[in-house]
Amino acid sequence: TFGISKSGMLAVFGAFGGIPNEGTGTSGQWSERSGKIVYDAIQPEMKQALALLRKWYADGVIDPEFVQGEAKGTPFSRFAFMSGQVGMTTDQYLYLKNESMVEGDRIPRNIAEMQRLNPRAAEEIQYGMPPVGPGGKRGTPMHSPFHGWFLGFGKHLEKDPDKMAIILQINDYATATDEGFLTTRYGFLGEHWWWQNDVVDSLVIQRDDLLQWHQITEIGGGICFSSIWFPSIQSRVNNNLKWAIERHPEVYEDGYSNAVHLPLPSAGKYQAELDKIRDEAYYGIITGQRPLESFDAFVQEWKKNGGDILIAEANDKQ
Repeated sequence: TFGISKSGMLAVFGAFGGIPNEGTGTSGQWSERSGKIVYDAIQPEMKQALALLRKWYADGVIDPEFVQGEAKGTPFSRFAFMSGQVGMTTDQYLYLKNESMVEGDRIPRNIAEMQRLNPRAAEEIQYGMPPVGPGGKRGTPMHSPFHGWFLGFGKHLEKDPDKMAIILQINDYATATDEGFLTTRYGFLGEHWWWQNDVVDSLVIQRDDLLQWHQITEIGGGICFSSIWFPSIQSRVNNNLKWAIERHPEVYEDGYSNAVHLPLPSAGKYQAELDKIRDEAYYGIITGQRPLESFDAFVQEWKKNGGDILIAEANDKQ
């Protein structure tokens, strides 16, 4: 069993004060420092983190296949961890929780697979906080404060404010009220779903023939207007969120959110090449194929190939 793979590296970088790659994408992470937006991957602290990871790789602590990530088969299967290939992961807790929030709660597929492969490992999995670095910092990537989905309106609605107002009222009902959220998402209480043991705000129990989204949409439910998810409502029906908030609130205490929320104007022109430059430099340094001191040359190469333009745009948007 190796110590860590790709996700574990994010915790190491976080211990030094930044995230060179957000983990959920390839565009990299931006942070606000001293009133300016900076690109994490080119900060001096990342050179320190790379020095440590370089040593760990040479010592055999890091999975030599780390570049492939920990998923296998589907994006939600953390095969490297659940099979025992690596001993630590920083992937989202909801994929790996082995505690049932309430009776009838579904076991995550990763834990179910671990129970099959190694029951003892599934039983004894431990949850902890990211490691603390020499400057007292720690953290892993956090989701953007913006929801990943957006509700778009046709331009023609500019000339029909009354219709626009009705659509906004529907959206408000479906996303900002308990009744609206549950009805538009699951159907009618008492007909399509029930509260577990008739306890309000407990687990949502759905009809056996309405467990898949395509079945729910056939009766008029679904998530058409769920463009905004309020935590106060989500925590009542989302058992993963309940589990985290009520049993492990510390998972929200430390982390790094991207300071740039939307694509930069010139990202389409430069980002792909900049990502390639960054990834090749980081991989080469960690595996020993490039000297540690090549980090400084990488920074200059990244900046002159469009990085300086993106930095200017990131700060111009603030």
